[in-house]
Amino acid sequence: MCGRYASYTTDEEREILEIVQAVINANLQAKSDPASRPAEVFPTNRVPVLLGDEYELRAVLMGWGYPGYPDRRYPNRKPRPLINTRSETAAKLPTWRESLARRRCIVPSGGFFEWQHGGPGDKTKYRFNVPDSPALFMAGIWQNFPAPDGSLVPQFSILTTAANNWIADVHDRMPVVLRREEWAAWLLDNDHRIFDRSDLELIRSIAA
Repeated sequence: MCGRYASYTTDEEREILEIVQAVINANLQAKSDPASRPAEVFPTNRVPVLLGDEYELRAVLMGWGYPGYPDRRYPNRKPRPLINTRSETAAKLPTWRESLARRRCIVPSGGFFEWQHGGPGDKTKYRFNVPDSPALFMAGIWQNFPAPDGSLVPQFSILTTAANNWIADVHDRMPVVLRREEWAAWLLDNDHRIFDRSDLELIRSIAA
């Protein structure tokens, strides 16, 4: 782990929250104006994620999902993007190992969604947030990948971990949700104990 790092200033935190609020406002507008933008972020969408070092925290647009691998059973099918990364094995697998060690990011959102499946055709969509905050921040990793024109395009994947008691009856996995005071530690520290989210409280509501 690094020996020291600087905490982020109040002004920097306010700027990040303004970015998040702008995203939330755009999502609210989209619900009444479908032509403006989707109310949800989908794989491959380009969205702002947060990068940082000892001196600054900044927002950068990235696409959601590393390039997927072709399926030999379906060679003509477009590979699905790798939007999630299992935190338990990320340090061991070549796809994720270097990104986890060198290129971490924070993914701001207005919450995340999971679906609870009942009987045939019975599916309930839930939205998860943290208490007393309109914004939820997830641990991510990123990497530059070549585009068709030869340029390099940054893309990110969200770290996941075992579901805690607030989500386990809906799904067995959840994003690695970061508390505000953990931002700097995630970006600059190699301590993987942050992947344990068993005591992180979540609230849920039925989503439209």
